[in-house]
Amino acid sequence: MLSAADRRLAQLLIREHAVPLVELHACRQQLERLAAAGQPCPSLEQLLLERGALTPQALARIKRNLGLLAGTSGGWQTGAGGEPPRRRRKPRTLGGYELLAPIAAGGTGTVFKARDPVTGALVAIKVLSAEAAMQRGAERFLREAQLACQLTHPNLVRGIRVGREDGLYYFVMEFVEGESAGQRLRRRQGFGELEAVAIGRAVCAALECARAHAIVHRDIKPDNILLDRQGQVKLCDLGLARSFGRPTSVTTSGIAVGTPRYISPEQARGDPNVDHRSDIYSLGVTLFHMVIGRPPFDGETGLAILSRHIYEEVPRLRAVRPELSPELEYVVARATRKRPAERYETAGDMARDLAIVASRLAERAGGAPPPAPAALARPAGAAAAPHPPAAARAGGPPAGLPHPSA
Repeated sequence: MLSAADRRLAQLLIREHAVPLVELHACRQQLERLAAAGQPCPSLEQLLLERGALTPQALARIKRNLGLLAGTSGGWQTGAGGEPPRRRRKPRTLGGYELLAPIAAGGTGTVFKARDPVTGALVAIKVLSAEAAMQRGAERFLREAQLACQLTHPNLVRGIRVGREDGLYYFVMEFVEGESAGQRLRRRQGFGELEAVAIGRAVCAALECARAHAIVHRDIKPDNILLDRQGQVKLCDLGLARSFGRPTSVTTSGIAVGTPRYISPEQARGDPNVDHRSDIYSLGVTLFHMVIGRPPFDGETGLAILSRHIYEEVPRLRAVRPELSPELEYVVARATRKRPAERYETAGDMARDLAIVASRLAERAGGAPPPAPAALARPAGAAAAPHPPAAARAGGPPAGLPHPSA
């Protein structure tokens, strides 16, 4: 991980085109190797100077052109006539949109609420962080976000456009008025079993649309599942996904990009061939969290959690909450198998079993099952591998569902 000062410097260098992204990426890898070996790490500035990627004169010119005080962290601007330094103003517009307020921030960047000054429509804009730009490659981010903009599905946050301005890479999406499943869980307001199943079915529908376009999300988690005020479920952050067949982004210390509490074993190991079944595992872990109130694994460090995902079995739901249904326990157990080949083959398979769970739960409650989420429709021209229904493939208890140990 880069320090806050290093991230600020990297953003300035990217904005000024002062250092190639490949050189910044090499420096980041060297810093990670030193950190993994327990050796002292120089600053990014020192490393760039040592490698000859940046001269002291060029660094001084960049700081001078940007109005930065030499020797500061990069967040101050000199005043006129020797006045005390003052805070540098953040840009108020990006890509023609008025930035209103930050909504969320994470390792890949910051999301802002913004407004189209012409139509008045609200949008969300994700600004890629300097560290993410170095790690993923800014041009790759642009290509993959453009692909995400082509996907249309009721359970996907709609991508509007992607672009670059003043060295900042950004992704404009529809603004969803509501909250994430993660926010709700942090308020200690969990999910009933039937509601969690309905959300899981909607996420499966979104993942099937992504799979039909050969896209794997790689970061399924409660914070990326949005619940709008009309009860619609929307999966977000698809603009930072990756296409099948492209190597997964892995740090030199062997840690794959993703959120440790929900990451699949193969992603945690840094497997270069992660596919859509990784998302199925993460969705299974997410469902566990939603009905249990906590994720299955925790630890003092991210590495400790990754290790548990690789080596430990996800606990059975009913071992923690015996009142939960055996059908949902089965679905979560199958989705979170360690070997991808033993999980559901597709999110569509998982959705069909979740539909059975919903029907059983409704029958026991004496009511009608909730309506299905958006149809698992295959977009025009997108091929999908044929497969028999999940329940029909394996057979066995609970009724209509195959046994997890089969």
